[in-house]
Amino acid sequence: MPSVQESAVRLLKAIYDTSQGDMTELVQVSDLLATTGLQEQAARAAASYLRGKGLLTDHQIIGALPLVSLTARGVDEIEEAIRHPNRPTHYLPAVINIL
Repeated sequence: MPSVQESAVRLLKAIYDTSQGDMTELVQVSDLLATTGLQEQAARAAASYLRGKGLLTDHQIIGALPLVSLTARGVDEIEEAIRHPNRPTHYLPAVINIL
């Protein structure tokens, strides 16, 4: 089972890709389980972690997983991680072996 931070990286990248970095685009976390390879519990923990760090905003919970959107900080974090995969960002570990 991946760590919460590893799961958070996968989830944030999938949300970023799905929304094309658009902070107004709402994304259903449950739709990303297959893409990320995360189980529901890991996705829930990752979403909670990202929300706590201010990288996501919850809009509604449908079932067990939230409907979310990126924050400006979330866009900055994932773009920084993609640009420099060997270096951790402020909130995320180095992504080279995760993405």
